[in-house]
Amino acid sequence: MDNQLVKSITKLFEKFFEIFFTLLFSIIFFIIINYYWMKISFLTDDFSMLIPIYNFSIVLGVVFSISKIFIKNKGYALVTNLVTNIVFLVIAYNLWILFPFDTSVIGNQNTWDIIFRGLILLPSIGVVIGSIAETIKVITNSK
Repeated sequence: MDNQLVKSITKLFEKFFEIFFTLLFSIIFFIIINYYWMKISFLTDDFSMLIPIYNFSIVLGVVFSISKIFIKNKGYALVTNLVTNIVFLVIAYNLWILFPFDTSVIGNQNTWDIIFRGLILLPSIGVVIGSIAETIKVITNSK
């Protein structure tokens, strides 16, 4: 088999699995967030205020993943990634402000509050750094 054909088939399978798992995990998260979040003992009723933005981010992620099959443009990929990152930061900000967690059900509340806040803050810092790096990479046409 010709090397180019193998690369094309490999890329096709990669895209298929990327979209398949995006859809699978999106459906799972959608169901958990909308129907089972109240069974998670450390989530408070304030979590319900975040459900619309979670649903928006799930739908947005699916739409962007599928659209990238048809629109193969680095600029489009950058914009969709940046929009997704902004939505992530909005969710992280709301999690930080609302803090819909009752960590006393896990153990020492002060300790677990710090851990949960760290789990909100650290990925957010990573997203900001990654967004800046990706933007610079696209602007400078680096690989």
